[in-house]
Amino acid sequence: MAINLSGVKEQDALRAQRERFWQRIQPGCFLGYRPSAREGAGTWIARAYDGGQRRYHLKALGDFGALPDRERFADAKKAAEAFAMLVESGGRPAERIDTVEDACRRYLETHPDVVGPVTRNIFSDLLASVKLTKLRRSHL
Repeated sequence: MAINLSGVKEQDALRAQRERFWQRIQPGCFLGYRPSAREGAGTWIARAYDGGQRRYHLKALGDFGALPDRERFADAKKAAEAFAMLVESGGRPAERIDTVEDACRRYLETHPDVVGPVTRNIFSDLLASVKLTKLRRSHL
């Protein structure tokens, strides 16, 4: 039976128990909720599958008690998705490379001997602002 944790009424209807209630966010990423046995907000936990190690990783997210009840699920879901991306990338945050300038800066980290020519020819040109997905032969 699939559990929907997105609504406050659904969360309040769950009985307090040691084991968490899980909702699948995406393949390999789950968001868990454990209602509080006492008064107060329940706690959230993220579970993400690591294909390389063939096991699940867990991370306690907290209770998001500073937020209104209706916003807790959304923030917990964002935190769980961020944790899943971190596990998927091998524990290193994925760096976005969108433009030619981003790619050149990444290249210069390993090739410091070409800093001058790249700075003069690419960073000062309009080519630096072109997105890599839109880069065509005509740009070069």
